[in-house]
Amino acid sequence: MTTPKKPTGTALNLGGNDPEPGESHLMVNAKKFCNDCPVRERCLRWAVTNQIPYGVWGGQSANERKKLLPNNIKGDIIDL
Repeated sequence: MTTPKKPTGTALNLGGNDPEPGESHLMVNAKKFCNDCPVRERCLRWAVTNQIPYGVWGGQSANERKKLLPNNIKGDIIDL
């Protein structure tokens, strides 16, 4: 198993569903549900672009998506 790469520039990191500290089993299961979803990338892109502050979108929690925002605060196009 490889370690997921950290996002660089405006690229989104779709790898890994590692639990965050204190993450519930419900959150972990929700992330796993996204693994094989055919619209995972679009879902994550939409949630990041629209700064959705809750839930799992595209396999990532709100906290994980916040880490993707600094380069995209002004609404730049997110490059997958």
